[in-house]
Amino acid sequence: MDRGVETSKGGCSDSGYLSGCERSSHKAPATESGHMSVEHMVSQSSDDNGVDMIAPRKEDVMGKEFKTIELAEEYYMSYAKGIGFSVRKDKLVRNSEGKVCRRRWCCSKEGLRNEKFNDRSERIRPPKAITRQNCSAHFWVGYEKKRDVYVVRNFEPHHNHQLVTPLESPYLRCNRVVRKSDLAQAVGMQRALFRTCQTYEYMVDQCGGYLNVGFQIKDLYNKLDASRREILLDGDTEAALCYLKAKGAMDPEFFCKFSVDEENRLGNLFWRDSTSLLDYIAYGDVLIFDSTYKTNDYDNPLVLFVGSNNYRSTVMFGCALLQDETFETYKWLLETFMASMKDKKPISILTDGDEAMRKAIDDVFPMSNHRLCSWHVSRNAQNNLKDDELLRNF
Repeated sequence: MDRGVETSKGGCSDSGYLSGCERSSHKAPATESGHMSVEHMVSQSSDDNGVDMIAPRKEDVMGKEFKTIELAEEYYMSYAKGIGFSVRKDKLVRNSEGKVCRRRWCCSKEGLRNEKFNDRSERIRPPKAITRQNCSAHFWVGYEKKRDVYVVRNFEPHHNHQLVTPLESPYLRCNRVVRKSDLAQAVGMQRALFRTCQTYEYMVDQCGGYLNVGFQIKDLYNKLDASRREILLDGDTEAALCYLKAKGAMDPEFFCKFSVDEENRLGNLFWRDSTSLLDYIAYGDVLIFDSTYKTNDYDNPLVLFVGSNNYRSTVMFGCALLQDETFETYKWLLETFMASMKDKKPISILTDGDEAMRKAIDDVFPMSNHRLCSWHVSRNAQNNLKDDELLRNF
């Protein structure tokens, strides 16, 4: 599909219409040789309070090697499931090439809740139950470049809380995973008019019990809901372009233009109606060009072109949804805006202090006066002028 396909007067052309466009942009135990079983690793010990706990022998784990970071995670998750505690991903360090060089996992009960969240006087609902108990159990691996392996650097096996029984372990949060195969089966049964609760009971029967299914019915409901939302969001692209095409059929001066990315997904979208064109011809000497801070559900910048009429009322010249805020994207947008307005260039442009926006304006409108709007100038003065008298004079 041609990128940046432009529509003719009267709406989106068929060549520029995106059909079915997408929006942009139980773990098995590790089988690496040398892995010991959980039963071999554990020994009986007790903490300082005399509470019996199951803990591995630290010397058996320290220095252990893994080919990939995924194998290290599978190893610790498998160990945690056998011991009876839940795991939380903690610190992650990458090198300049983006490769994980250090990774830490910890017990889900590590740390303590901040006291300020317990003493909030304006609280309406009662606080949630405290789950953090300052547990120090953790598992840390580091990458050795020479041997291209991950080595266990630090391992703390002892917990300061009661561990769950083997019957309860499958219900811990880190052990409840709805696999892709389970989701596909559930979606297929939904299409056959099976209810979610019936689907879950069928999966339980397939696996031979609730302990073997790998997740709870609430997890299945959540996964199906998330999948349904993704389908709706993907369908929003087609719905939006259908709406704009219908607007073009009713408004002969309606204009819209969009681009697609490398994966054939909707990238940037600009539109304006005939009223915006008339307003810009009459009042387009001064153009205000600004973008919101990704306040929509798609996390995309919304750009507004506005001005002021002879009654000092705000008039809208056009709108755009962008995939990012780079120089190339802003340049595409300004060139599209100028083409939609019959190549009329503004005399003055007011924007915020965005560097990519400034470069795009200098490239597309080199003869226009580019200034910061008064609100941004005032905010910059308040942030940088520390002298109150000087600020008042300003």
